[in-house]
Amino acid sequence: MSLKQPETRDLPVPAIDRALCTGCGLCVHACPSRALGLAEGKAVVAHPELCDYTGICERICPAGAVRLYYVILAPDQPTRAERREP
Repeated sequence: MSLKQPETRDLPVPAIDRALCTGCGLCVHACPSRALGLAEGKAVVAHPELCDYTGICERICPAGAVRLYYVILAPDQPTRAERREP
């Protein structure tokens, strides 16, 4: 299994198992923050700094190639989208 957590400071992003990924692109098109892309026919976290960690990519992947590591947020902790500056 080639599942690997991308390195992105202290913010979680999806891990994509390239061995399972079929390259269908459903996760890429479903990603509301446009953090995912296709490279060499496989899904990748192309822009980890944009990821809002919604879980849509994991739920839509028919191959089960996308996995989200969980993170516990305190109720008063802003989301990544809220931390962005305009």
